[in-house]
Amino acid sequence: MNAGIAPGQLRLPPELWDRVIDFLQDDNHALKCTSLVCKAWNPSSRFHLFDTLRFNTARSAFKSVTEIPHIVACARAIEIRSAPRPTMLEFCAILDAMPNLIRLRIAIQCPLGPPPPCYRARPIRQLEFVDCIGLSEELFDVLGLFTSIEHLYFSRAGVPASRPPVLPMLCKPVIRKLSACNRTFIDRIHDVIFVVCIGSLETFSLDRVMNTWHEVEKVGEMLVALRSTLLHLELGPDIVHGRHFSMQSSGLLWANMNLMQCQSLESLKLTCDGRYGDICVILQTYLAACKAAPPSLRSLCICIRYLPPNESWSDEMDHSVGVSASWDDLDRSLVTHARRGLSVTVELLDRPESTELFKTFIAGRLPGAVKQGRLLVVD
Repeated sequence: MNAGIAPGQLRLPPELWDRVIDFLQDDNHALKCTSLVCKAWNPSSRFHLFDTLRFNTARSAFKSVTEIPHIVACARAIEIRSAPRPTMLEFCAILDAMPNLIRLRIAIQCPLGPPPPCYRARPIRQLEFVDCIGLSEELFDVLGLFTSIEHLYFSRAGVPASRPPVLPMLCKPVIRKLSACNRTFIDRIHDVIFVVCIGSLETFSLDRVMNTWHEVEKVGEMLVALRSTLLHLELGPDIVHGRHFSMQSSGLLWANMNLMQCQSLESLKLTCDGRYGDICVILQTYLAACKAAPPSLRSLCICIRYLPPNESWSDEMDHSVGVSASWDDLDRSLVTHARRGLSVTVELLDRPESTELFKTFIAGRLPGAVKQGRLLVVD
């Protein structure tokens, strides 16, 4: 590239290699090679910010702490696929080597064993548990490593009917937001709420974790426990997609969920997948939440993903007396009973050809609410 450069000598300046490193994805080899190159740079390697590290095993992450400490120390996020399961001592050593860490993702398995008694807990912005199907009591050992967690996230995690921890946690973190999705077991979330989150949780998000009435009742217990601090609630209950779910079930849904008892709730976001279930029944059920909402609620947003073909909700499919009466009742509720300070929005997240037809359909079923601006349909 440049004449006069000896064989083996770097042909690109360090600042250009820094930009190359930013685009590297760790595949068990890239990180090792990067460390060797960076060791030849002095002092630029001291100031390089490596944003994210990914390791297929916790042992490789632990090994990197000693081999490339300058790279590990700069990282702000780390993902560890913990198979085989690491010890808690190894896990704590990794965390201690990352003073800039703000996001931690643990996949497959949690570290095993209690944390060292002398370990100093610290805050973290986001903690994620993904594909941890066997997640049980060891979860609380990990949570105890942090003084505060801005966002605690679960996806496909937990075990059914697990027991809360018996031993005291090293630290009881302050958790501001908790999200669970993709069939995470509700019993595990229930334990986390009652052991850690009461008195601090402000945002609670559950998507595709409520498929039975038992799970709905569990959510109701959690909402009662969180009623004094919960400000934002996001729900995507699978149960509304069931073949046997009807408009008559909507009152039972919100009653079992104890929605009215959420005395501090300001916003409620409800999501559904239009490919499953009766989109009209789902929409009616979600709008019925206005009647079951606490006085503090200021915003109800209904998000519809994948709007179904108009054959499933056209005028020809919506002519029965019972269905028409349900729409009329909802229209009266939105116009006369819903508080003036409550904003109700239906948001269509994709833009199929039938979007405009669906807007017209809603305007025809809820004419008073739409004309008076009590209901807004957007895409």
